[in-house]
Amino acid sequence: MELLLIRHGQAERPGGGQRDIPLAEAGRDEAFLTGRMLKDTGITRLYTSPLSRAWQTAAIIGGEIGREPVSDKNLMERSHGMFDGLTREELASQHPEELARIRLRPLEAAAGGESFDDVVLRVEAFLGAHIEGFDDQDLVAVVSHGNFMNIFLMRVLQIPKNLYPLFHFDTASVSSVAYLGQGQFRLRYVNRLPGRF
Repeated sequence: MELLLIRHGQAERPGGGQRDIPLAEAGRDEAFLTGRMLKDTGITRLYTSPLSRAWQTAAIIGGEIGREPVSDKNLMERSHGMFDGLTREELASQHPEELARIRLRPLEAAAGGESFDDVVLRVEAFLGAHIEGFDDQDLVAVVSHGNFMNIFLMRVLQIPKNLYPLFHFDTASVSSVAYLGQGQFRLRYVNRLPGRF
C-alpha cells in the first residue's frame, strides 16, 4: 500500500495552525494542477483535514481523480494555541518571549497548543483507524498540513524527534511512503510538484 501526503494549497494568509483559513485563488490553482498530476495514478481513497484550506484542496483534487474526500480531524494541523492565525511578524511583535521559547524547544507546546507528542497521538489514531483496512494495492491520498506531515513522516519512519522539523513541503506538493506491513514504512519521495512528478 502506498500513502500520498499532500500539503494543502496556498491559504489566504500564513500562520494558520488550527485557525480555519480558506484557500487563496493561487491555492485553488495549485490544487487543480496537483489533481491533474494525480489523475491517472489510481488513487483508491482520499482523506483530508477538515480545515478549509485542506478540505478545499481535497475537493478540487477529488474532482480531478473521481474520489470524494473523507474528513478526519486527526489530520488537522498542529495547534500552536495562542500563535494560531498569526504571521511571523505578528508573532514577533505580540508574543516575543513565547516565540523565543518555542524556537528553542520546538517539541513543546506553545501556550494552549499541542506538543510534538500530542500530534503523534493523532498520527497513531489515524493509522489505527484506517491502516488495517487498506489492501496491498491501495493508493491512499491524505491532504493535510506542513507541521502535521513532518510529524507523520518522522513517526512512521522512526526518525528521532530531536531532528524536528526535518522536512519541507511546498503548498500542494505530494510526498509518498510505502506501507510494508507490521508497522513498517519506507520513504519513496518528498515534495513533488506538477512538472516534477
